[in-house]
Amino acid sequence: MVCLFFGINSAAGSSLDGERNNIILYAKPGASGDCLSWETACDLQSAIAASTNGDQIHASAGTYFPTTSSDRMISFVMKTGVAIYGGFPASGGDWDSRDWETNPTILSGDIGAAGDLCDNSYRVVRGNSVDSTAILDGFTITAGYADGASPADSGAGFYTYLGSPTLTNITFVGNTAQAKGGGIYSYESNPVLTNVVFEDNSAEYGGGLFNSKSYSTLTDVSFSNNSATMHGGGMYALASDPTLTGVEFVGNSAGEHGGGLLHSDCDSIISDVTFSNNTAGRFGGGMSNFSSSPTITNGSFDNNTATTGGAMYNQYGAPTITDITFSNNIATDYGGGIYGEYASPTFDNCTFDNNSSPHGGGIYSYLGTQTLTNVTFSGNTVTGKGGGMYSYESSLVMNDVTFNDNTAGILGGGMANYKLLDSEITYSCFSGNTAVDYGGAMYNVDSCPVLSYLSFSSNSARHGGGMYNYHS
Repeated sequence: MVCLFFGINSAAGSSLDGERNNIILYAKPGASGDCLSWETACDLQSAIAASTNGDQIHASAGTYFPTTSSDRMISFVMKTGVAIYGGFPASGGDWDSRDWETNPTILSGDIGAAGDLCDNSYRVVRGNSVDSTAILDGFTITAGYADGASPADSGAGFYTYLGSPTLTNITFVGNTAQAKGGGIYSYESNPVLTNVVFEDNSAEYGGGLFNSKSYSTLTDVSFSNNSATMHGGGMYALASDPTLTGVEFVGNSAGEHGGGLLHSDCDSIISDVTFSNNTAGRFGGGMSNFSSSPTITNGSFDNNTATTGGAMYNQYGAPTITDITFSNNIATDYGGGIYGEYASPTFDNCTFDNNSSPHGGGIYSYLGTQTLTNVTFSGNTVTGKGGGMYSYESSLVMNDVTFNDNTAGILGGGMANYKLLDSEITYSCFSGNTAVDYGGAMYNVDSCPVLSYLSFSSNSARHGGGMYNYHS
């Protein structure tokens, strides 16, 4: 690893008094020196207090606490222009010896009785009113417990208001907020997160990250086993437009909506994303979108579970979903893959494979408009209606769509349509789909879809192996 720092001098043996050039300050747990060398290192709070714009702080491996007192309000506070780097060996070392994985550098809120959350710091780190030159790199942030009066009930690991801090190579683990953002609470801020892990954090809203009126940028970020008693087990975005690239949501849970991610009034840009094994008590095991129109490209939703919308729930808004695979997701009521209500999503080059629910194995659409191009429904199953897809008082625009080997316990093995509005299906194939009673490939009731250039083969049902029409 090679890193060049221009205009930064170690200044070992010099004084911090008077005018000086930008310097490196050195921190070790429990040290009490002048901060100017590894041999005369100070504790981290002293180094931050002594730093000015343009300085760096190098912190050796070990555990640092915001205070030695019992004052739960005290946090590590970032500064504009000050970069704080962890991951140096316990005895100190040069830049090439820095390794935050081998040399864990921990910022802990466990300031009181060890293991007793009730006397921990409300927030371990704060980054208010700083710009992107405030850098925190190479740390584990843990044991924040935000159960105080607002705002000390949010952002147990990290709290930023009107800030744009840069967080790199950070792990947030085991932080708990009574209200919002167990790992991070971001309000009217633009933090940049790169190579960040959120693990085993919890809150009422946004177990890992709560993002409100913020434009966060997340790159190579992982959310795993975080939980929210209400919404957004991994992440909650409210009136925000975050950008997520290379982000994974694995094993997160929410009591209500959005086991992995919840969007409300957001137009996020999301690419190279994975949602796996997330759960929600009600809507959107992987992801919930309320009045939101995210653009989601290149990724997968697999083994997510919810009552409605096993992988994804859409209400209002117009998500754009491209190159995404939905597989093995489960809904106990509607929409094994996706449930949409008053929503107008667009799907391009997507696959719905082996999803299941009572109704709408791949997609369930209610009072919405679905646009599908080059989409495949394969091996989806329902105990009721619409093995591949169920549309209720909705509109469909479908081109080059394949329904293959889907199964319905009652009707519409491939798809079931009820009061389908202005809809057109072209250049599509239905093969090997099965319904126990009606419409092996397609079931229509009170519907008048326009069908052009379709293929029906090897579909089966007690009535209407290919298609069953009632008042249609």
